[in-house]
Amino acid sequence: MKIYVLSILLLCLSIKGYTQKEEDGELNKSKTFSLSGFNAGLKDGDTVELKICDAAHASRIFFLDERSVDQYKRIFKAVAKNGHFAFSKKELTRVAYCKLVFHPENLGYSDIELIEPGDDINIIFSNSTRNGITKRNRLITGKGSPKYNFRAIVDTLVLKKHGVWEGTPQITFKVGPKNSIMKQGVEEWTRRSAANIKFGVIQKKIRLDTCLSILEHFKSELSPLIYNVLKADVLGEYIYTTFERGLLFDVIDLLRLRLRGDLSTESLKIIDVELEELKKLFAVSRVDFDKYGVSEKGLNLSISADQGLLSMIDIDGLLSGISMDERFDAIAKITPLSFREKVFICFFLNNNGYLKQPEMLINLARPMIKNPDNIKVFSAIEKTGKGMSAYNFNLQDENGKLVSMESLKGKIVLMDFWYVGCGACKNYYDLTLKDVERQFRDNKDVVFITISPTKRREWLTEGLGKFTSKQEPNVINLNAGEEGYNAAVIRHYNISSYPFPLLIDKQGKIIENNQMLLKNKEALVAAIKNALGKVIVPKASNE
Repeated sequence: MKIYVLSILLLCLSIKGYTQKEEDGELNKSKTFSLSGFNAGLKDGDTVELKICDAAHASRIFFLDERSVDQYKRIFKAVAKNGHFAFSKKELTRVAYCKLVFHPENLGYSDIELIEPGDDINIIFSNSTRNGITKRNRLITGKGSPKYNFRAIVDTLVLKKHGVWEGTPQITFKVGPKNSIMKQGVEEWTRRSAANIKFGVIQKKIRLDTCLSILEHFKSELSPLIYNVLKADVLGEYIYTTFERGLLFDVIDLLRLRLRGDLSTESLKIIDVELEELKKLFAVSRVDFDKYGVSEKGLNLSISADQGLLSMIDIDGLLSGISMDERFDAIAKITPLSFREKVFICFFLNNNGYLKQPEMLINLARPMIKNPDNIKVFSAIEKTGKGMSAYNFNLQDENGKLVSMESLKGKIVLMDFWYVGCGACKNYYDLTLKDVERQFRDNKDVVFITISPTKRREWLTEGLGKFTSKQEPNVINLNAGEEGYNAAVIRHYNISSYPFPLLIDKQGKIIENNQMLLKNKEALVAAIKNALGKVIVPKASNE
């Protein structure tokens, strides 16, 4: 262990950078940055993309999902020569996150990194193979490099395991004959034990403490702002991986099991014991950003702090029996208020279409959103609300014919967004949409519109007939065009996950946006029938 810690300290001390004293975190008056590099796998003519997202928007909702909305990104391209590439003096006025993507894609991509005005970075990529496993390495130098090297050290040293769980890894539940997933008869359902989960959380906490210790050694090499952003990122990533990608799923599994109705009495007792243990674990594992001294600006520019805090609120809600809508109150109490705005946006984006009273909650949240950047995002969320006019797109079908939303007025429209390769989209079509389309095949007042941002050629050859119906008379397949995921209709609805269905009434207004309802076959049929049965009362004349 002493050797391990000593190696970390030596690496930290070997990194040279610049010291920044200004409290506002601005390195200098530079409004540009430069980034160059070398990748031996690049051939002459290969392209390298540099994707940059302003830190104010770089939450996981926008940046980590490569198929999410692109309007907050800037993309620069460079052509490789002798393995080298360069992006020189590109405009940058604020702290941002960046990511390098190599083409061809088998060369991989870089991790997401912070970048700030004045940076002049050089990155050399190399691969090393050990025991048949290939690892990507990076050598990072230049002005602004300490923040990159901090992440590199964390990635290479801290992600090692600190122990092996030797206890009971799983617990078993007896599932009765009512279970429709497994074959008839009493079956067994196994899952991780609470003790095993606790062990994993402890290991993550050890890694968190090590990350923060390394960050302190880099503090003098970082601007105050970047130091706080990195601290918020480390804490947010710990929360997200521990709770959102760990504990949350475990709690949901147990709650779903308890609701089954076909478990033995013994299994129900085990579930209650396990849930109680997870409650205790959550209580001692949660993170308070204030106790770690993270600044307000650090929280606001972090890529993961908002999603991390929301993860804790979600688990707390599940364990306490608080509904999704009621979790709004917990967010409303968050301070600082500027950070609360980001968490609100995450809340609505994550749960868009799953809230029971979205209009009321949006109206309550609207006065709390003050930052112009956040107002822009929030206004896009509002556009999918019930009663809002559907966006009047004008897109081509497979035959090149233009179809507009305006031309569909007078019909009930189920509009679904999907892309080629989306497993959830394929399941939605196979298990739900296909049967519903056939059920309303002869009803001329119902039409099914699909919109895909996939490139047209792939859409035609790999999508139609596989991810959507091709021959049904009441189905119109449309392509978003050359802009793809950045098309106006995709931006309008701020779509960040697929599939994404919306139900539109005969007046061109959104009548249903609840994703759980629209993705359930029986509920979708009922919603369409309900829409068909509604009588539109004309407005009284003034004459």
